[in-house]
Amino acid sequence: MPDPKQPPKPGESKQLTVAEQGRQTIKQLLARSEKQIQQRLPKHMTADKMIAIALTAANKTPKLYECDPMTFLGCVVQCAQLGLTTDNVLGHAFLVPFRNSRANRYEVQLIVGYKGMVQLAHRSGLVSSFSGVTVYKNDDFSMRLGSDPYLHHIPPYDGDPGEIRGAYATVTFKNGERQFLYMTRKQIEDIRDRSQSYKSNPGSSPWSGPDKAEMFAKTPLRRLSKWIPNAPELAYAAALEDLHDAGESQGLEGLDVEGALDVAFTNLHSGGDAQERVADASAKKQEEMKDQHRQHAGKEAFCACPDGPNGEHLEGCEHADTPTPTTQRSMFPGT
Repeated sequence: MPDPKQPPKPGESKQLTVAEQGRQTIKQLLARSEKQIQQRLPKHMTADKMIAIALTAANKTPKLYECDPMTFLGCVVQCAQLGLTTDNVLGHAFLVPFRNSRANRYEVQLIVGYKGMVQLAHRSGLVSSFSGVTVYKNDDFSMRLGSDPYLHHIPPYDGDPGEIRGAYATVTFKNGERQFLYMTRKQIEDIRDRSQSYKSNPGSSPWSGPDKAEMFAKTPLRRLSKWIPNAPELAYAAALEDLHDAGESQGLEGLDVEGALDVAFTNLHSGGDAQERVADASAKKQEEMKDQHRQHAGKEAFCACPDGPNGEHLEGCEHADTPTPTTQRSMFPGT
């Protein structure tokens, strides 16, 4: 057997590793699909740059080359559909390897980052600001829910901020309406601990590295994003991450390389019932949110009744049958 560390002798072909074979296949797929990718990109982006960025990301995570090549292509095409790049510096979206135990293979999955979600929210045309903030123990922080909601947060100017206490997300609509969602540290960590990707390898998770604070801030941002109306791309990005956390395939490999490569965010690949449930749920939430905006137009407090298992609602909400829970989506006072 030839030594892989030694250069091949004249006339002897070099044995390629799984990653090297995958890299060659992926580069060929992307080259064949460049025209179709370009058709889905915004005018300020080019397919060759999009492909180069994706390959750079894969070079930093070689395990991606060992994944099913069609799932790699599917993620790049989906990034083109969303107008995002997988540049780790920009932080719009990330390609991550995922072990699909049902199919007995590794797949590439697409995770839209914090900055990518903010960008998608602004594209709805209804949002003027959308952000997530981590709260620390030594911050001057207080909040109030109910009919007169209130949020107050002043971080210390210097000194040790202390341990993470929780995080919140805020959205301001162009019509002046505002909403916020606060989550305690325990609530966020409970969600993190249910994530299959975190449980499988917590040591290499962004939750354990320098991006820990951003992951805390992203959790309420992701939840609040599902209730921004007329933002199907944002809802789809959240749905993709829901599938990742649940340990389910995102089903992005169902692409015809020679054809139109149509992967609409309202028509996920029929690789499993989980994708269909998430797509249906996202569409339903969009319609419910539109109805609630119409019903509550002009009112001081806006109820965005969440889809949590406990049926949480604002106090006095016309939809509520139970008292107000500890954490709730609500509006800032005044507009």
